[in-house]
Amino acid sequence: MSLKILVIAPDYPYPVVGGLQKQAHELNRELMRLDCELLVLSGKHARGDASSEVVDGISVCRSPRLGRLRSRLIFNALWMVWNVFLRAGRYDVVHIHNLSTIGALAAVAARVRGTSVLMKLPNVGKLGIPGLCENAFGNNVLYLLRSVSAFVAMAEGSVAELQDIGTPARKFFQMVNGINVERFDEKTAGEKVETEQERMKVIFTGRFVPQKGLDELLNAWGMLHRDGRLNGALLQLVGDGPELDSLQQLTEELGLSESVAFMGFRDDVPSLLQQASIFVLPSHVEGNSNSILEAMAAGLPIVATDVGGTRMQVGEVAAGWIVLARDVFGLSSCLGEMLCAEELRLKMGALMRMRIEKYFDIKIVSKGYVAAYRALSKDRRSNMQPLSSSVFDITTEVTDGV
Repeated sequence: MSLKILVIAPDYPYPVVGGLQKQAHELNRELMRLDCELLVLSGKHARGDASSEVVDGISVCRSPRLGRLRSRLIFNALWMVWNVFLRAGRYDVVHIHNLSTIGALAAVAARVRGTSVLMKLPNVGKLGIPGLCENAFGNNVLYLLRSVSAFVAMAEGSVAELQDIGTPARKFFQMVNGINVERFDEKTAGEKVETEQERMKVIFTGRFVPQKGLDELLNAWGMLHRDGRLNGALLQLVGDGPELDSLQQLTEELGLSESVAFMGFRDDVPSLLQQASIFVLPSHVEGNSNSILEAMAAGLPIVATDVGGTRMQVGEVAAGWIVLARDVFGLSSCLGEMLCAEELRLKMGALMRMRIEKYFDIKIVSKGYVAAYRALSKDRRSNMQPLSSSVFDITTEVTDGV
């Protein structure tokens, strides 16, 4: 019997904002292939957007974009609650893809209609439960979250945060983000080669916002430049955001204009990753980074900070190139080591590709969600049963490394 899932995701779909929307869309496309019926409730992300549309076969219904930010947020909350209340009774599960006040209100509306609610926690810390608690109505939102049937913890930090607010163990489980591996199959890790004629490329993909730590990355790159350890490499920063101007200014101040390229927003990220030699992510905060998964699928070695689910994603085999957030010297050291060791780069890239295929293929992850939906769909009011741990063994395996 097919499942009917009502999906709530802000600014859906990608590339409107970033990884959260992209993950929701990746999952939804695979759920469609598994014969799930889906409807996405979201907000308009630009004036003139249609109130309803079909994206890759997925129906999307959007709230009107009215008024200034404050009044718009209030209206969107009312619109979302009303639409969930009207529709939830016709669905097996309501899947909320982010932690927010609107999401908490939607969870209450769904439970009033007797429909189970699954809420994903994509981030930790300031962007997770502790950050929510700091808001003016944080305690009220926490009370509303009692309506959630089960939480998806994307990192160990989210598990700890759920425990801190007294969430019963039967109401949360761990799941990883997935990726469509086939999009990166044009040049697999086993076929990846480097030639002397090509300029070595180190690549970052993501939003240019403070929590991505790009100023530390530029300072680390500057250390390599001053020490003569760049070996002619080019740092490609792919993306856009409010930090663009200040990052470009810092690049000039550090004398890095010849070795740093601001690529802007691109829709050919898989191709850019396949042409690169190293992927770097210097974030202060992450959940399960979609950018890391894409880089792993492209067969790239990963240099990143130890935040969120990063260590779990790359496994113990790559732990030597995971540094503390804001550790400019550590970041520089790891990049320097990778830049001067072609054999190491190719070996680590091949291992990352193998790890993606084994654990993070969206076809594997989506089946875990379907099993969770089926378990939750049996809970039409308050008699929540523990989710079967066998469904989520993938998480245990992932933490064991390749």
